[in-house]
Amino acid sequence: ISAGVDVFWLPDPPKRKTILISPVEQVRLLSKLLEGKLPISSRSFKILSDITTLATTSRGVLHGKTGTELGKKGKNVGWFVGWVEHDGKKYAFACVLKGRGVMGADARELVKQALVRAGLL
Repeated sequence: ISAGVDVFWLPDPPKRKTILISPVEQVRLLSKLLEGKLPISSRSFKILSDITTLATTSRGVLHGKTGTELGKKGKNVGWFVGWVEHDGKKYAFACVLKGRGVMGADARELVKQALVRAGLL
């Protein structure tokens, strides 16, 4: 994270050394975490689960983290990554939006609406 703790995953500017991760790779990583296939203690997972809880409904629990890259000329990248718990199962997701004025909150709202329509939240 030598590029900076809040920007090491962002591609801009082009000469910044980053560790870019695609939405598919994020979901794969989260899936391994949720399946207990990563070297993380149950205590650490409980803490992560607690601090990422964003919404609890009668249908499920939403966990996640948003982020926003404020791009040049307002061309932003907004993302939301996390998981939803429903009926004893955990489903990982990642959403990335790109465009003028886009924010991470926009990605979160889009995912939240999709999860509600799917009956998971």
